[in-house]
Amino acid sequence: MRRTSIALIVPLALALAVGSCRRAESPAAATSDGPQLVVSVILDQMGATVLERWWPALDEDGALKTLAREGAYHHDVRYGYAGTYTAPGHAATYTGAAPIESGIGSNKRWDRARKKAVSIADDGVSEIHGRPGTFAGPGVLLAETVGDTLVRSTHGMGKVVSLSMKDRGAIMPGGHDATFVAWFDHHTKVFTSSSAYGRALPTWFERWRSANPVEARWGVWNVEKPEECMRLAGPDNGVGEGNYDGYGVTFPHDVRATSEPGESFLMDPASTELLLELAERAADELELGHDETPDLLAISISGTDYVGHTFGPHSWESLEHLRRADRALGKLLRSLRTRRRVAMLVTADHGVAPIPERPEFATKGPRRHDDETLLPLARAAAERTLGPGSWVEAFVQPFFYLSEAALQHPRRRELESAIVADLRRTPGVAYVTTVADARELRDAPTELERLVYGSATTRQGEIMLFTSEGTIIDEKVPRGFGTSHGSPWLYDRTVTVIAGGPGVAHVETREPLPQSAVATSLASLLRAPAPRTAALEVLPGIGR
Repeated sequence: MRRTSIALIVPLALALAVGSCRRAESPAAATSDGPQLVVSVILDQMGATVLERWWPALDEDGALKTLAREGAYHHDVRYGYAGTYTAPGHAATYTGAAPIESGIGSNKRWDRARKKAVSIADDGVSEIHGRPGTFAGPGVLLAETVGDTLVRSTHGMGKVVSLSMKDRGAIMPGGHDATFVAWFDHHTKVFTSSSAYGRALPTWFERWRSANPVEARWGVWNVEKPEECMRLAGPDNGVGEGNYDGYGVTFPHDVRATSEPGESFLMDPASTELLLELAERAADELELGHDETPDLLAISISGTDYVGHTFGPHSWESLEHLRRADRALGKLLRSLRTRRRVAMLVTADHGVAPIPERPEFATKGPRRHDDETLLPLARAAAERTLGPGSWVEAFVQPFFYLSEAALQHPRRRELESAIVADLRRTPGVAYVTTVADARELRDAPTELERLVYGSATTRQGEIMLFTSEGTIIDEKVPRGFGTSHGSPWLYDRTVTVIAGGPGVAHVETREPLPQSAVATSLASLLRAPAPRTAALEVLPGIGR
């Protein structure tokens, strides 16, 4: 018996829509008509409205239109929590769990011992190969993944491979028992992994890295179809677009001309193409889909997120990166299908807010907040309550972290109340609460409160803050430009799910569906038990 139903992790209104999902059946025995390999793809930051805006410009033989023609296209799939960030979204896709259960509530956390923000994947145990003293591993994830249940139910015969340009984009999908997990380290400018997945890197992977140096992919990114970009997106130099590390705000872009080419490369479509080349090599080297025990290849495409943050979701760069990523995915799908039965599912980890300065999206009041605007307010409230002192250490969105002195103070509750009250009065802030109070909101009367409940993990800070609709927390790419996500509003919570191949029927839906059913659907395609935190139902047309 699974211990969590959809109604506990999604808003009531969304739970009512679950009737259109089909109840998952028990795992089936291996058959000759089901997929031998399930490829699951996350297009980072590809919200439903963004994908539909660019849909007419996508290639007919790209992965997305190919899958939509042959299989299922669900236009409105909604996350059931407020903190719509990359790490929670990747965890939710493969576990079905909101942050309150997965323990993954943000992309970074404040490390009180080291007095700095670190990756949420930093478990302090699993050392990254090639970077002594740095760590990344699945120990931070409290919930089991689809891959974990596959490995367990097949007694290790089912293989799980997870790849991304981000550590969190590879580790959360890979779970605890993955066969191979790798990501790109922009510090060392190579793909890498950690001791969580082996004491040394596989020999084939070392050879592939040597034969495919990242620097060889650095070059000029030119626009392919400027007339189409102009028609769908307006001028190249749109309002609010950022110039990240000298990458420029208009085409052409040249990684080599930037101050941080290792970071700037993440925006270039060449990075996505290299990632997908690695995916195909891993599938061949590890013999994914070579027998009747299904395997899982999880891919997270990060470039769509980096481009979206810097240039916004209405930019030429957003369209051009998606076009090339989709084309490369289509090529990968065709290649994999020549040697095995393959089902592919494509979705997103969250959406994105429009650049708030764009005139058609301008909102009343402040359009941007960050640690430089919010942290001083929290600290001023703390000092007014307890006197001078170091009471609030950090704001790592969406969490404020109290100091050890504040945590142990006999007036801690009074301190937290004062901080919450001051922040609630701040223009552009929709909801502020302590994590402890948020954990009492499961059956709250408003959807917003129930979404906040879903993000109330005790693994990060002590106070949570979410901005008003149209206001973002600035990512500083650079400061005052670009856009972000992480809110409870529909532009951040709504994604699509497109799937095709063996085990997928042809169906299209537009009514709201629960994102927690994605993990159950993947498990059904893999003929594995769904994670205990996943929905009880599969998405229409996906799985058995």
